[in-house]
Amino acid sequence: MNGQFYVYAHRRLDNDQVFYVGKGKGRRAQQTQSRNRWWKFIASKHGFRVELLHRDLTEDEAFKLERVEIARFGRGILCNNSDGGEGPAGAKHSEEARRRKRAVTRSIWDQSPKRKTDIGKAFRARWQDPVYRERVVSAQKQAQQLEAVRQRKVMAMRKAHSRPVRCLETGTDFATIADAIDWLKADHCKAKAVSCSISYAASGKRPSAYGYRWEYI
Repeated sequence: MNGQFYVYAHRRLDNDQVFYVGKGKGRRAQQTQSRNRWWKFIASKHGFRVELLHRDLTEDEAFKLERVEIARFGRGILCNNSDGGEGPAGAKHSEEARRRKRAVTRSIWDQSPKRKTDIGKAFRARWQDPVYRERVVSAQKQAQQLEAVRQRKVMAMRKAHSRPVRCLETGTDFATIADAIDWLKADHCKAKAVSCSISYAASGKRPSAYGYRWEYI
């Protein structure tokens, strides 16, 4: 065998279980882009490490061994959307082709009650682990707290941007920061002006914005 392709597996960091098998070249095994939602869920929750199963392959050899490895581990524990062996490197798919592929994937899922059962059993068994359960609950609470902080920041920014401001150099008053932005873009060629810069200047977090000093009225 002599080529640039390889077949790899992704293992979870918490229990070292294989959850994905793929074929690739270069840094494909380390990439997190262009992965399905199930893969992203597992990788984000548990992390992953790469194991190279076969190296120095031609693309045809990689396709064949990918199918062999997926069959060996079993689709029940893997988040692969297919049995492998498709998708030549560099291929460009039209929106229609992607739509057809999604339809086929949904059809396979709907016609595979055993896979649904196996996945359900695996998740239920995992949920019985108190350490795993506590980790999931903690992650959910943290996500809720972060979302609450983000919402508070958004509301504070909206409130700040709705307040009237004054340009100290010209003495011009504006009903909102958005009006000041429009003025800058129209009369002073500040096409890239953004409201947060004026807000920071008006609240004293920076001395000026776009060559002017600002204050809230």
